[in-house]
Amino acid sequence: MHDDPAPAGHGHGVPDGIQLHRIPAALLRARSQATDVASAAAWAATVVRLLEKAAPGDLRADLGGWPLWRWLLPHVLAAAGRDVALAAVPAEATGLLDHAASYLLTRGEVQAAVAVYERAYDVRRDTFGDDHLDTLTSASNLAMNLWWLGEYQRARALNDDTLTRRRRILGDDHPDTLTSARVLGLALWSLGDYRQARQLQNDTLARSRRILGDDHPDTLNSASQLGLVLWSLGDYRQARQLLVDTLTRSRRILGEDQPDTLVSAGVLGLVLWSLGDYQQARQLESDTFTRSRRVLGEDNPNTVFSASVLGLVLWSVGDYQQARQLAGDAFARSRRILGEEHSITLEAASVLGLTLAFLGEHQQARQLQDDTLTRSRRILGEDHLHTLQIASRLGLTLGYLGEHQQARQLQTDTLTRLRRVLGDNHPETLTSASRLAADLRELGEYQRACALDQDTLARRRRVLGDDHPDTLISANNLAADLRALGEP
Repeated sequence: MHDDPAPAGHGHGVPDGIQLHRIPAALLRARSQATDVASAAAWAATVVRLLEKAAPGDLRADLGGWPLWRWLLPHVLAAAGRDVALAAVPAEATGLLDHAASYLLTRGEVQAAVAVYERAYDVRRDTFGDDHLDTLTSASNLAMNLWWLGEYQRARALNDDTLTRRRRILGDDHPDTLTSARVLGLALWSLGDYRQARQLQNDTLARSRRILGDDHPDTLNSASQLGLVLWSLGDYRQARQLLVDTLTRSRRILGEDQPDTLVSAGVLGLVLWSLGDYQQARQLESDTFTRSRRVLGEDNPNTVFSASVLGLVLWSVGDYQQARQLAGDAFARSRRILGEEHSITLEAASVLGLTLAFLGEHQQARQLQDDTLTRSRRILGEDHLHTLQIASRLGLTLGYLGEHQQARQLQTDTLTRLRRVLGDNHPETLTSASRLAADLRELGEYQRACALDQDTLARRRRVLGDDHPDTLISANNLAADLRALGEP
């Protein structure tokens, strides 16, 4: 994306009607390098205050401020990041840096944002102390940035500390305290601690509804995050009910193209896919991806993740070529933007491997999934849901390659872990059980396959319903077992 052209002369009319008076850069440098320390500090303070007045405020609620911020950004970083400005007007200068980092983060430039957040946080701690409200704001924002970078343990530790301080200083119901609770809940979810995340997000949503109201953007954000946790726990119907309401409110209050609305839509699409409503999921995820690409850009992490989810949905409906194209592009972008070991990259790689396997490119799929599983085990842990999903998908590919003994071994380990971590009735546990039964059937162990398929079918009927595609697959698999055993 090209920068907006710099305005000519000393004044620039922006879309909001704000008049930004431009001081030539050479004069700024001369003034800030003046031998008179007091004069340099005064000029630095003046520039920071001018920029502070011109800079738009809430960038998530008002996307119209993005063009102005795109032009202001280099000037803000140059002026507010100078030692003389941070010493002269630390509150204003760090506030500008924090807003600049928030702009970068909202745009998806997570690598660029973290250094700016860290600079503001360090100065605020040194100047104001750990318990100052501005310091706590910086800590919360930095923790969110760390989460986007995939540094979940660091995000959790920083937010644990920030939430404790905010509860003590502001109280449990203060909006800033609730923000810290939401971000901590995200870190817990990413670390696979779903039950603790659910407890925290439930409490946060209840408080947010009572304090801020059902339609407040922070309340809607809390609801979306709780919906994501419910999805991970396999509570798909409860997640759908919550997210349908959240998306309706978000579209009405924030607009269809607002980033938080797009997140709600993406999570709801994932839940619909898990419920077996593939066509509705495809429609919603396609619309979300199109909007995200237009509003946020193709390299935004939200857009990349949306592409991966849409690829998964397309794979489910048999559109393997389009799924491969989407997942392949998402994998390449995520690897470049977030790194090879980020969870979004690992998910994109796993979906790509799945599509390659169904297109008959089994060796390439196996190589990619092997590497992805190794990385996921190291980064997220062997018992993390995402790791176990990747392992189960690799087992599927091994089955296509005819390596049923190795597939059986992998699926057996995966099923054992899923039962322990998520329970016997979690849909992912049942998926792993169904895939293990298929390997047993290929190995001629029809009695064991039949018993496992019978149990899986009964649980899927109870958990997902008789008409869910996975339930129908289990019914067909059981029929194949019975035919192999010579039973009617």
